[in-house]
Amino acid sequence: MADPPGTIVPPAPPKPPDPPKPPAARAMDNYPAKVADAFRAKEREFFGTTSFTPDTVISLESGRGWFKIDHYAHRDEVHTAVFFCNRVTDEVFEVHGTIARFYLELVRGAGRTDDFPISDTRRFVADPRQEISYFSRYSLRWDPGTNAVTKKFYEPYDGTDPHAFDPVKDGTLVACSEEYAIGSERLLFTNWKGVADLEKYNSSIGVRSVGRPTQILLHETGAFAGMTIAGAQKDGNTFLVPHFCVNNLDAEGRGRIIQFSDIVNHTAHGGVSNSRTVGIEFANAPFTVGSRVDPKTTDEGLFVTNKLGSGMGTVMIPLDFSTEPKGGFVEIKLKKTRLANLARLKEGVGRDKKKVVEEKDDDVLIKFARPGKFEALAELVRTMAENRLVKGIDDLSKEEYWKPVVRVDGKAFLLVFYGCARAPDGLLHYFFDGRGPGLLSHLTLGTGTVEDHVDGSLQTLYLYLRFVRKVSPAAIPGLMIELFGRPAKPIKLKSRWVQQGDFFSAPKQPLEKTFGNIVELDDELIGAAAKSST
Repeated sequence: MADPPGTIVPPAPPKPPDPPKPPAARAMDNYPAKVADAFRAKEREFFGTTSFTPDTVISLESGRGWFKIDHYAHRDEVHTAVFFCNRVTDEVFEVHGTIARFYLELVRGAGRTDDFPISDTRRFVADPRQEISYFSRYSLRWDPGTNAVTKKFYEPYDGTDPHAFDPVKDGTLVACSEEYAIGSERLLFTNWKGVADLEKYNSSIGVRSVGRPTQILLHETGAFAGMTIAGAQKDGNTFLVPHFCVNNLDAEGRGRIIQFSDIVNHTAHGGVSNSRTVGIEFANAPFTVGSRVDPKTTDEGLFVTNKLGSGMGTVMIPLDFSTEPKGGFVEIKLKKTRLANLARLKEGVGRDKKKVVEEKDDDVLIKFARPGKFEALAELVRTMAENRLVKGIDDLSKEEYWKPVVRVDGKAFLLVFYGCARAPDGLLHYFFDGRGPGLLSHLTLGTGTVEDHVDGSLQTLYLYLRFVRKVSPAAIPGLMIELFGRPAKPIKLKSRWVQQGDFFSAPKQPLEKTFGNIVELDDELIGAAAKSST
């Protein structure tokens, strides 16, 4: 029935508002359970008993891994911590405080970023009052005196100022933009400071998916001439830039090393290993196979015959010579039939044609030889290990770091080349455990014919004898010649891991392969050489 005339009808009560919708989930929060566990563990390590609040506003993503951001109170201010879990390595790193805020202003709002943390914030080497954080493309350094943050790119050129990111000194080893002393009266070290035309290399220098390098990859140039930064070779559109090259000695017999790039940079030097390795070239043509070198025409060292097989012919052991027993020189005795460049050495070596050869019956005595270039390499590797510049390598005496050295029935063997094979399914199987921190030879990683990779095994052997077996530099050249001249019984190995891109896994069906191109690291022989060194 209708309301009578004059009746006042109260208005209908207002409809209650819809409940607020929760904010849409951020894509950066979508990560696997194992990543969440890793973040929680890192938060416990970083915060301890300090309370913190997870951020719900800032959005930050990367194809390289996952981010998590927390806020916490510190000295009556709200500070920020940024955590990053690397997709390849499963490691979590943190950056905090002023550096974290500066970093977020650089990358927030940019969507996905390749500028991700690759280590925890720590004290700056040159000035412990300051703090530094490493990221994939640059370092950020905080000065508490001024509260300023300095960004320094690892790439040597930024497109506007060709020397904006030069090292402070030209004789320092550069790692993650920090500089380390290296060199002595016996070693000249030079980085890229002041070198012109560096911008051409920028497109060939990139970001490591794994963050900081964990391995050292040993190469040889395949020629006796040294390398220069301006003379890096090009393959298509990519410059093949190593991180270092150990060049020939100078006129005074001093070692010479040049650094092409910060070791944190990804450069093209070692194929599938580029993401994790620091590349060190070494001026030498080790094997005549696959090169144009005639062993009869060179006085760069001793071209000696060997028992490696596979048509390897002779092995060049680069040495410098003298006519006087001083400065660490040592005599080396071997059979004439083993010295392929005997006739050339008899003519005299160097510009002044030093007479360094004595013959007696079937033997030849080299007076006097010294592994100066090998020792320059040893100094470079030692400096990186002592300063822990290659992540995980801290003690070169640990045999586990020497990846091409394998043990069978208690005996140690050096895989001289091709420690891998491709299975019918196309996967590359490796027969030594080369996944963790350590040193590798490029020759061991070769997969094709002998012409493809003929480098690094001599350097591996020398450094192994030097650091693991404690043989003196004076005794190593003769010992190497002896080891190369001893035939080793072939060994059988099963594949240990397979690689797909940056990821490694155990093979579902291991392959078995017989290796004959090996050097048996005879304990008795090496022990006697080490004992004579003391």
